[in-house]
Amino acid sequence: LLDEPYSGLSPIYADKINKLITGNSCDKGIIITDHNYQYLLDIATKIFLIKDGYGRFLNNKNELIANGYLSEGMI
Repeated sequence: LLDEPYSGLSPIYADKINKLITGNSCDKGIIITDHNYQYLLDIATKIFLIKDGYGRFLNNKNELIANGYLSEGMI
């Protein structure tokens, strides 16, 4: 479980973190929570959105816009 692993990191280090996560995801289940969605969407195999007290799996990142989490053009 990684809680906001990208907080305060430069893009170079965030990319290094993503490589480590991707490399280890073959052997381990990894859950990441973060507001910096761009880094998450680069490596996520499943997306689970929690909004207004409800959670749901999303089929693709465009559903983040359809569910009101992101505005058009943010992805």
